[in-house]
Amino acid sequence: MLVHAHVPAPFDKDTEYIYKKPNEIILLFNKAVKNGELYVFDTKISLEMITPQNVQYVYELKNLKPLIKIYSLINRPIPVPYHDGCMVNGVTATMTIDGRIIESAAHVQIPE
Repeated sequence: MLVHAHVPAPFDKDTEYIYKKPNEIILLFNKAVKNGELYVFDTKISLEMITPQNVQYVYELKNLKPLIKIYSLINRPIPVPYHDGCMVNGVTATMTIDGRIIESAAHVQIPE
């Protein structure tokens, strides 16, 4: 099960994009998380709650600049509200190139 939340973000198509290395992306991501931009359901996620695993550049055909997705494990799974036994064990954050989180997707483990 995947649960999405999205905040639209406009792109400045006139600005040239310089690709960042994954460790630079993680620094931007950490700053956004510290600023309280990452939520899973009603839970504000802190740096202590997650362990980033990978960074991806994602291109949409209508935009000239990529979005950046960071997948993180949730160190202590979070219960899914109103769904007994379902736990969030990971989160993918979508970030703009300037380091603003605009979307989060919870990765949910469903009991057998």
